[in-house]
Amino acid sequence: MFSESAPGVREYEPNGIAEGSAFYCFRDFKRCRSGIKQCIRPKQECDGVEDCEDGSDEGQFCKSFDCEGTGRYTCPSGKMCMNSTGIYGHWIYVDSGPYTTYLCNGVADCADGSDEDESFCASYDCNRDVAHKKLPMPLNWWEPSGRRVRCAGGKGGCVYERQLCDSEVDCAFDGGSDESDEFCKQHGCSSAGLTNLFQCRTGRCIKRQQMCDGKQDCPDGDDEGEFCEKINCPFGRVKCEGGSNRTCIEESQVCDGVRDCPGGTDEDDCATKTCKWGTKCPSGTQCAFFILCNGIEDCNDGSDEDPAFCRRFNCTADGHVIKCKNGFQCISPSQVCDGRPDCADWSDENPAYCRRHNCSDSGEEGIPSISCPGLEYVWCLDLGFLCDSILRDNCYLDTHLDPTFCTSKKARDMLEKIHKITCTSDPANAIYGHYCDGWAECDDGSDEREEFCQQYECPKDRVKCYGKRCVLGARCDGKWDCPDGSDEKEC
Repeated sequence: MFSESAPGVREYEPNGIAEGSAFYCFRDFKRCRSGIKQCIRPKQECDGVEDCEDGSDEGQFCKSFDCEGTGRYTCPSGKMCMNSTGIYGHWIYVDSGPYTTYLCNGVADCADGSDEDESFCASYDCNRDVAHKKLPMPLNWWEPSGRRVRCAGGKGGCVYERQLCDSEVDCAFDGGSDESDEFCKQHGCSSAGLTNLFQCRTGRCIKRQQMCDGKQDCPDGDDEGEFCEKINCPFGRVKCEGGSNRTCIEESQVCDGVRDCPGGTDEDDCATKTCKWGTKCPSGTQCAFFILCNGIEDCNDGSDEDPAFCRRFNCTADGHVIKCKNGFQCISPSQVCDGRPDCADWSDENPAYCRRHNCSDSGEEGIPSISCPGLEYVWCLDLGFLCDSILRDNCYLDTHLDPTFCTSKKARDMLEKIHKITCTSDPANAIYGHYCDGWAECDDGSDEREEFCQQYECPKDRVKCYGKRCVLGARCDGKWDCPDGSDEKEC
């Protein structure tokens, strides 16, 4: 697939690729402000941490930087953006979007710690709203459940009631007061996880999965003992063979190459055992969920990615997988020229190759794929994302949102295949509809302007009536589709 090397592509830099003097950032990354050959994630800019080698992602400009425009809150100090999302853009607290959730929770979401200021948190009631800039899109997809309360130690921290005695320490700065034995003995285990928790005699709450796992998690060790011989293991766990049968392990730990049971009985006779979880690795002695030769070692012994085996492995046999230029890694056609390097040698994102790659071979079944507009670093794009400003970063430098292209005949012809049109006043926001059908779908009426419709060529499944209207039908098919029958005249 990638047998031909592209001239000039020799230099691989962090999160981007160089081609001669040109340098391109991969999808989901942007170039450092100074223009050096380094790319960072947009949410790393003005986060209080210098990610660019020359520090150009931080500095005085951050005081006026639009944090909310990148989906982040501005820190209380006003000097930087809050780390309200993880490195891949997912919200840290998925069910707790409001700004107040990040205040006084014991975690410094601002690099300068201004969200955990001691003087403020000492008197904060944990729920009162605090003046802040709103986000264009709310963080929470559903409302947070329950109210927040102060940590039991009284040092100003806030947690949701459901987090009290849930086996996970949230009041770490308060000595773990939300999980202390004394407090939980009085409070009881969290009502949000009653079926998934086990309460020790001392009052401590632990995960039910930690019961009878061969390790003492309760201070008195009452989560282990003779009673483990008589009970069934929690869901997803199995009893170790041999010995006293007191230990439960995850099904995925059986024949995974690691001895977890006393005496290592979970790894005995694996060559003849049927896998309870996953399938047999090529070595025949381990079980795992794996995809052969995809560049990720899922088998602990690495046999699913053995270079000698993968060089011989024919991953292209069914036509749904292709081989990287390195000869031992297989990827999906949809991963070729998608702006993200999947091959270890990055051959799937070679700019010269991607300019001539046929993206129609890359689309998922039923979803047409096209080449992004432009001649620099050309990615493949699902047709449904063309001229849709809600979905940015789908083409290099967002060329799929270029107003000139989106109003071109080429773009119109592509979008018509999925019954979309663009409007003159907002060409980067394609909508569902048809040109010149007598119904003005565009707010500015540009899809029905007479001058445009007189020159417009109707799609193949429509015929032009009165020289300006497109209706379903065809010329000379024996059916009057136009009111005046003009589609059946001069046949």
